[in-house]
Amino acid sequence: MHVRGSASWRFEMGSSDLLHHALFIRDAAALPLQHEDDIPPPLTGLRAVRAVTMPTMPTVDSMAASAQWATWWRRLTNSEADESEQARHWNGEDPQSHADEALERSEELFDPPGFASLAVMPELRSLARRIHQDAIDWFSQVQAAEMAQSGDSALFPWEFVRAAAEHVAADRGVPLGAISGVVQLLHVGEVWSYTIRPGYALCSVTLPASPARAWTLLEEVFASALG
Repeated sequence: MHVRGSASWRFEMGSSDLLHHALFIRDAAALPLQHEDDIPPPLTGLRAVRAVTMPTMPTVDSMAASAQWATWWRRLTNSEADESEQARHWNGEDPQSHADEALERSEELFDPPGFASLAVMPELRSLARRIHQDAIDWFSQVQAAEMAQSGDSALFPWEFVRAAAEHVAADRGVPLGAISGVVQLLHVGEVWSYTIRPGYALCSVTLPASPARAWTLLEEVFASALG
């Protein structure tokens, strides 16, 4: 998680392996895409993603698995938002206990390789168990490619974020120290974003390259966190 700002304001950027894992399962299994605001578009490099898994994919009811995946996705994104909020309010005491509790909460929804937490979603569980290792390998390659890039080309520019924070603070008549927000970047192929809850949003890695869309998202995230 990249943290930017100062003692007076805060902006965090992350790239969740858990959320990418879920998207990989959906796209590698070619589940029907649900066109709803909070459902991201397909991952980048979709043809290569599917080529990895399609020859040995278990046969399941794809419509049932798709509906189950959407329910699972919403639980995962809300869980990630909860963990982000917990981290922001953590007092720094007993880090091992804090980490253990976070892992325990995560495993209630995401517990590979057996995925016992998906027992009530048998179609999705079958796919998740088959695709688990492929998803790990794929995201490792994504992370390696990110590290090989120079600079912060896929991230929100620092000066741009600061300007948005200052703008929202002035517009709402609040101290700059009241401004905070979190954005999780997803490797999906279209410019996309969705605010999960006040102060916490998901967006495509391509969105920061579109100044108008990036500014709108930052305004929404910062302003919504103020209530």
